[in-house]
Amino acid sequence: RNEDIEKVQKNIEAISGVKKVSLSDPDQELELYIKEMGEEFAMYRGDENPMSYAFFVSVKDANKIKEVNEQIRKIEGVRASEYGGTSVSQMVQMLNKIRTGGLIFVVLLSALAIFLISNAIKMTIYARNNEISIMRNVGAANWYIKVPFMIEGMLIGLLGAIIPCLIAYFGYSYLYDMMGGQIVNSMFGLLPVNPFGLQVCGLLLISGMAVGLVGSFFSTTKYLHWKR
Repeated sequence: RNEDIEKVQKNIEAISGVKKVSLSDPDQELELYIKEMGEEFAMYRGDENPMSYAFFVSVKDANKIKEVNEQIRKIEGVRASEYGGTSVSQMVQMLNKIRTGGLIFVVLLSALAIFLISNAIKMTIYARNNEISIMRNVGAANWYIKVPFMIEGMLIGLLGAIIPCLIAYFGYSYLYDMMGGQIVNSMFGLLPVNPFGLQVCGLLLISGMAVGLVGSFFSTTKYLHWKR
């Protein structure tokens, strides 16, 4: 009955850690089965459909998928609840390691970018040493001298982020199409290219400008302090 199905869905949604619950009717389940197993099962379309209603549950934290699965099994009206077992847990651990390694890699690249931009701005400052000395002699404030170099650093960071932005967007789009929007199976779905790809590009551009700002700030602050 529809009332029982709605009750089960509400009970699943009430579980801590559940992000989204989607209902799949018997016809949708059969089409999914045909897609995965082959057209020979198309003979079951119509009144001979043996499939039943199913819920697709998304969790907020993949590390708690086993706990959520155990709670779903205890709900009255749920015949079975599967999440993939040990293989899924191992994949979650592997993805967590990849994410941690990627984060460390990004931090190291950011530190390298700050160092390179800092040196680039330092060389620019040395090349304009006479102009800066004249500005200080006529009473220019430190911030007035700093701002143009900091803007230059932000522009360097912005330009440097454009190529990674394009690679990330088109690379992820290609990966999404190649893998059919999922990793291994439908349990690990990839986020749609839009708006996720645009969000990543925006984050890269903002991060590039921030890194350029930090690098140029260090150079200008150190130089002006030394001039005093």
